[in-house]
Amino acid sequence: MAASPAGEGAALESAAEAAARTLGIDALRVFMLGGVAHIEGTAPSVRHKRAAAELIGPLTGASHVVNRLRVAPREVRSDRAIAQRLRAAFEEAPEVDAATVQPEVKHGVVELRGIVSSLSALCAAERAAWSVGGVAGVANRLRVAGTAASPEELARQLEADLCACLGLPTATVRLDMRGNTVYLEGTVPSSYHRLAAEDLVRAHELVQDVVNSLAVTQTLEPALSLLAEERTRMQAS
Repeated sequence: MAASPAGEGAALESAAEAAARTLGIDALRVFMLGGVAHIEGTAPSVRHKRAAAELIGPLTGASHVVNRLRVAPREVRSDRAIAQRLRAAFEEAPEVDAATVQPEVKHGVVELRGIVSSLSALCAAERAAWSVGGVAGVANRLRVAGTAASPEELARQLEADLCACLGLPTATVRLDMRGNTVYLEGTVPSSYHRLAAEDLVRAHELVQDVVNSLAVTQTLEPALSLLAEERTRMQAS
């Protein structure tokens, strides 16, 4: 006997809750209304909140996700204490030149400014910031120094750094540079990856415009891969 639409919906909600709960969301509730997924609960950081929404959308097949997760860090520290630990975290990150990163902390949210040598260094600085207990959000406003021998060399460097920063297989993203405009092609597992790739490229001082033709895969497997990657990152932070 086939399951009723209501029964299918309840099973889908339960499966989505079980999957997203592994990200560390407290009192998580997922419910579907007219093809729209609604998420409620408490996330320990903005990053956890975003990761939950990116997971729930593909798992439920929802046309839209209403993310009502509240952000409440499990470990509360003063802004001064966070700033001190940030400096230590940057010193311990091999890809980060701590002297080039100027962090500011307000109500647990870290803003990063400065000039770094590569996209890899930019991403490493953000990971280091997230690793500090008490951080509720990170606004990464770092810029990448505009040095490269040729447009072709810069394109290959950006391509490799993008895949490394976003945790994507090599050659998943193809990048071409014409003048000061970057053209992005290839496939990524979520809309978050698509937008993040563009944001990362725009951080380079030599890039003035981006034409983003990245396609988002719509299968369940990339969503589950994203979950696995996020779980690894959360456990490391």
